[in-house]
Amino acid sequence: MSTIRGSGPYAQELMREGKFRHVWRVVGDVSNVSIFDVDTHAELHDILQNLPLFPYMDVKVTPLAEHPRPAGDVRLRVLTAAVN
Repeated sequence: MSTIRGSGPYAQELMREGKFRHVWRVVGDVSNVSIFDVDTHAELHDILQNLPLFPYMDVKVTPLAEHPRPAGDVRLRVLTAAVN
C-alpha cells in the first residue's frame, strides 16, 4: 500500500474517534490546515508522528481555544454573510 493511500484509513479512524475534526486545502498551495481535538500535547504528538506522510510534512502547531461567542450565534452568521 502506498504511503498516501495508507493515510486514508488512519484519518478515518481519527475522525470516528473525534480526534480529527476538520481539514481544509490551502488555495494555491500543496498543503492543508487540519483541526485536531486532543487532550494533551503528547496525544497530538503521537497522532502526528503516526501519520504515514509525517516524515515528509512541515508541521506547524497552533493551539486554539473556544471563542466566547458560539459559532451558532445568529449575529455572527449575519456578519459573516455580509463580509463574504
